[in-house]
Amino acid sequence: MKQIFFNGNPPSQADGWEMLCDVTADGAEWSFFRCKQKNSKDWVSYKIVSKQPVKHKANFWFAHNNKNGQLAFTRDLSILISHYKELFDETNRIVRIGT
Repeated sequence: MKQIFFNGNPPSQADGWEMLCDVTADGAEWSFFRCKQKNSKDWVSYKIVSKQPVKHKANFWFAHNNKNGQLAFTRDLSILISHYKELFDETNRIVRIGT
């Protein structure tokens, strides 16, 4: 059976996204992006993008509450936890540092 790989799609700076950093985790290079939400000063959107083809999923979206530290536990985060443990650990480190 042929394995399927997925490519990451970086968000646009014109839409308010800023690149935070690159990391290596789970055998791949990843970029972290952040965008302030227009309707809430407490919540920030994040996107993690693979810089190379990967299995399972190459783009992850979630939100973080700067006021109480809560991560919005989206479907993407559950996939991240299941398939990319190192990347999930980096996510926690970067989001906490990046607030």
